[in-house]
Amino acid sequence: MAEDFGSAALRHRHDARRLAGIERFQNAGYMIGLAAECLAKSLLVAAGIPIGDRDAFRRHFPRQAEQLRVDGRTSSMRLLAPIIARQDFLHGWDIEARYDPDLPPEMAQQRFEAWEANVGALFNAAGLP
Repeated sequence: MAEDFGSAALRHRHDARRLAGIERFQNAGYMIGLAAECLAKSLLVAAGIPIGDRDAFRRHFPRQAEQLRVDGRTSSMRLLAPIIARQDFLHGWDIEARYDPDLPPEMAQQRFEAWEANVGALFNAAGLP
């Protein structure tokens, strides 16, 4: 099956917002990070940069963001670079969070809200709602 990173980004963001709406902030935060990863990959593909199974761009944030900063030389990256270069961009998000113990609800909400703002800036830079 062909990958559709753009659709996945929109779907993960939608699901994150739905989860946040029912105060499932820890899982919402995880999903919003996946939305950011998929959006970055979608923009790379749109710029003609293939993403193979072993490609460095296949990595997860924060390692994917580091790779994008180093290797992303496309016009799409000029949009992304100022956002993902920020020290606070998805600060604390990690793909391994799916195994984390439950966070206190207030902490999970704060993380989600910060990450959602980061990802919103990324979507805006990409011209997506």
